[in-house]
Amino acid sequence: MYAYRPRIAETDVFDLLSNDRRRHSLAYLTEHDRTTVGDLADAIASAEVGGGVPSSAVRTAVYVSLRQNHLPRLAEAELVHFDPDTNEVTVLPRARGVTPYLELVTPFGLTWGECYQYLGTLGFLAVLGSLVDLPGVSALSPLVWTTVFLALFAAVSAYKLLADRALFARLD
Repeated sequence: MYAYRPRIAETDVFDLLSNDRRRHSLAYLTEHDRTTVGDLADAIASAEVGGGVPSSAVRTAVYVSLRQNHLPRLAEAELVHFDPDTNEVTVLPRARGVTPYLELVTPFGLTWGECYQYLGTLGFLAVLGSLVDLPGVSALSPLVWTTVFLALFAAVSAYKLLADRALFARLD
């Protein structure tokens, strides 16, 4: 049915993910693998109104745009299989190449780069504070602060690795 295309061009990824509804569709499908257009429209409409219950007008607008525009584009890129007769949508293995672009933000609302930057800066300031005998911070030696922040770096990196593996396992 679909010719296997192992990699999607980065420009195509950015084009596809430039729309909130397509991003929400892919994120939802990575969690649920298969759904109906109606369920997908409900989830996206709810997100668009801030998590509340959307009006029927909002839900209808989302449903129509998914059916006529966004799902056919995702299907054309071979990221999803969209059956307009049954209204079923299924994520395809090729979406695995796009999902890392959806996971750039930590659960705390920071990018992973920002998370590592803040962690490194805090670690540096803790070690520096210990070296200049800053009250409270100097209670621990610089070696202890270094060990603590290296352990935090390792823990955050392990979390990111496991989260990415879990995400890719859902797509296999």
